[in-house]
Amino acid sequence: MGIFFNPGNEGFKSVVRSKVYIDKTEMLKYTNSVCDTEQRYLCVSRPRRFGKSITAEMLVAYYDKSCDSREIFQPLKIGKSVDFEEHMNKYDVIHIDVNYFRGQSVNGLETVEKIQKYVTEELKETYLEGIDKEEWKLPVVLAKINKVYGVKFIIVIDEWDAIFREDKSDVKAQEAYITLLRGLFKDAIIEMLAGGKCKVNPQKFQNDMISFKSKDDILTLLIHLGYLAYDMKNGEVSIPNAEVREEYKNAIEDTGWEKVMEAINASEQLLQATWNHDEVAVAKGIDAIHTANTSILSYNNENYYVQTLKGYKGEVLLVGINYDKEKKEHQCVIESIAKL
Repeated sequence: MGIFFNPGNEGFKSVVRSKVYIDKTEMLKYTNSVCDTEQRYLCVSRPRRFGKSITAEMLVAYYDKSCDSREIFQPLKIGKSVDFEEHMNKYDVIHIDVNYFRGQSVNGLETVEKIQKYVTEELKETYLEGIDKEEWKLPVVLAKINKVYGVKFIIVIDEWDAIFREDKSDVKAQEAYITLLRGLFKDAIIEMLAGGKCKVNPQKFQNDMISFKSKDDILTLLIHLGYLAYDMKNGEVSIPNAEVREEYKNAIEDTGWEKVMEAINASEQLLQATWNHDEVAVAKGIDAIHTANTSILSYNNENYYVQTLKGYKGEVLLVGINYDKEKKEHQCVIESIAKL
């Protein structure tokens, strides 16, 4: 157990033992339902003294695989769910309290730096292979760990808005913090640019162009302006067409989102190499994307595609990707077939 990496369940144990404790463990039903889905990014923005820090302790205790929390949660509301143990104590967890780091720092920039350095130091105690000893940027370290070990993390950030709230005039610190958050949670942007969808709650929108309190507010405004399409049935938002997608790419190209642009350009090059049957280029491209964006990669079950193509007739491009864990590299085979 560490302080920030897999800190265990002692914090939540003391909460449950308290004379006054309100059981909010049913919330775990929802967090379990979005694990490993496009909706896995959650932001709880509520007034102070609303129990957010206690909820953070609960999430850590429930998911942290370095401890056994069955006796804690079984008597609580979540314990009545038949599948409450499915996700319990199955993940590596990173718990960051931004206010703690602010108290250890002389300014906002140092806060952002210490968050990354302290967490990566603990990560390196467990995951040694393939990580540069001098590397301290947290998104880079997590990506490398995922590539080498195949590990996924649950990240819980308490007082996540403290730098914006307390360091209002420290623009450099805010930019550094935003860069860190982008590195950790950039998947939603890449998902939409790649044609995917993201969940949105348009009900909180204040119907003006200055009162932005959350990602949902900004996405909802973009829906009203016609820059995003809204699927009312599923509560999802997406970029409506190729022309608008190009405008998004132009908008972020020179605004500190270089890594996202690199991912987009690499994706286009990978697609072209696939059309050209360039197996070597595709394998190298997958290697590069695997290193930079492992947190959003998922490998599909080939049986799914067998069923999907069952009634299809016409030309099909088959792309087979294999990952050699020993060599830590991908191989690719591309074939064209005609289904008659």
